[in-house]
Amino acid sequence: MKRRIFLLYLLLLTVLPLFAEKTDAMLFGDVKSVRTNEHVPYVTLTVRGTSLATTTDASGHFKLANLPLGTQTIVVTGIGYKTEVVEVEMKRGESTECFIKLEDDPLNLQQVVVTGTRTKHLMRDVPIRTELISAKTIEVKNASNLFQALEGTPGVRVENQCQACNFTMVRMQGLGAEHTQVMVNGQPLYSGLAGVYGLEQVATTDIGQIEVI
Repeated sequence: MKRRIFLLYLLLLTVLPLFAEKTDAMLFGDVKSVRTNEHVPYVTLTVRGTSLATTTDASGHFKLANLPLGTQTIVVTGIGYKTEVVEVEMKRGESTECFIKLEDDPLNLQQVVVTGTRTKHLMRDVPIRTELISAKTIEVKNASNLFQALEGTPGVRVENQCQACNFTMVRMQGLGAEHTQVMVNGQPLYSGLAGVYGLEQVATTDIGQIEVI
């Protein structure tokens, strides 16, 4: 019984120092770009040698509470910016204001993909799912018009709205046809009947490829 009490006592001595001391020392401020002088959101700030960290909010401001006392090293990192290291002196029960400026670092900028309809891009690099229907696929389908070429495409539904006038509409992701934007060589077609009947006039032999985004 004495041994158990002794072990418990040692355990308490070991665990209690692990709890962080409440210092009420707070660091707050903002992060701006040197080039634009605008606030930089979602930048990471870490206190070196500790597990304390935070990120700037959407307005570029931050707050770190209950920091260790004394001189602390703050490491600031963000995509597209050089890492900035600043030292601050933290005192018990005091709030310290800190304004940080970051310099651009093009070498640290991750790949940027611009998704659009008028810029060339590799299909494998597009950040959103894109279904590609090639001219060869259209030929294999033996499609006589664009609507037949779209049949069987995931997320796309081709519906005949009028048997008399052969009015066909394209629906995507369960939304109505009025929410489907059709573009030919980067130029938008008018929605509604004008767009639909315009598609009827597009010969499948003139189609290089179809992208469904």
